[in-house]
Amino acid sequence: MKKYPPLKLKLTVFLTQISLVTVVVLLAAALFFVSIIEKLSAEDELRTALKQIEIKIANATETLLVEEHTLTQMSLTKANALELLLKYNISAATSQEELDKVRAVLQTEEINIIDTSGRIINASPPTSIGSDGKIY
Repeated sequence: MKKYPPLKLKLTVFLTQISLVTVVVLLAAALFFVSIIEKLSAEDELRTALKQIEIKIANATETLLVEEHTLTQMSLTKANALELLLKYNISAATSQEELDKVRAVLQTEEINIIDTSGRIINASPPTSIGSDGKIY
């Protein structure tokens, strides 16, 4: 039986251990880079989702502003129409039946007729008659 010199045997064992360590280190490095790539991908997805949310909020805000403007214009138009109607038909201000008809035509929730002292003298619906009109 041939004997190998102890130096070669130790070198072979050392190289095998280095190879195992190298494989473990490379595997750990690969796993580390995979986790970094997954985190970056998740961050990109979060950024994209956040950007989409910001766009939806901006669109909703714009829509609300347009709707608010439209509602304001509609309310002013109804108020002007009521003013003209009362100017040419004062009985609508004093008759509950006429005021109810006007409210139905204008499609509004409530109409209050207020005197110079600030008291509600007629209303449709009549629940607020006699109340302080300054709070409206």
